[in-house]
Amino acid sequence: MDIILVVSAIVGYLFGCIQASYFIGKFVRRIDIRQHGSTNSGASNVTMIMGLKWGLIAGFIDMLKASAAVWVVRAVYPGSDDALFIAGFFAVMGHIYPFFMGFRGGKGIASLIGMYLAVDWRFGLIILGIQVVASAVTDLVTTGSVILYLSLPFLTIYYGYSPTALYISLVLVVIGLYKHYPNMIRILKKEEPRIRAVLFKKK
Repeated sequence: MDIILVVSAIVGYLFGCIQASYFIGKFVRRIDIRQHGSTNSGASNVTMIMGLKWGLIAGFIDMLKASAAVWVVRAVYPGSDDALFIAGFFAVMGHIYPFFMGFRGGKGIASLIGMYLAVDWRFGLIILGIQVVASAVTDLVTTGSVILYLSLPFLTIYYGYSPTALYISLVLVVIGLYKHYPNMIRILKKEEPRIRAVLFKKK
């Protein structure tokens, strides 16, 4: 079982290191997206700097890579839910901490959603809905992201997944809150960009 989890972790991390936002910035605008906006290599920053179209493309790829990691592991090791969670978790870690970019990636929300959609589509759709609704109501992506992260342990328990899956969800909460801490401070200072302001800004 140990070798299964190790292989799953490696597969997940390598898929996660596919940095759509970084490559879109480089090839489309000749910029390092990490030097602009929120300085993160993620879909929300691409949306802020390059527009909704490119942000959606980046977000879709980020979701797809985490889903693909889970699908590959499921095909190789059918019947091991823990392997799926490990693959998905490390796909998220690869997105947040890509080795070839000095471990400076994005915040992992799209990859997180892609991970859970592939593990259990019901779980994935719930957290996607949480992200969309909470962000839309508050006009802040960060709010949706934080609530999403906080929901993970409760949903893991609700769907009856293993202690390994629960542990992973708790680690994701800690990492998610840590990555979003600067955004939460900006919200308190009323400096965090609003969704509508970003989407409808003058091009």
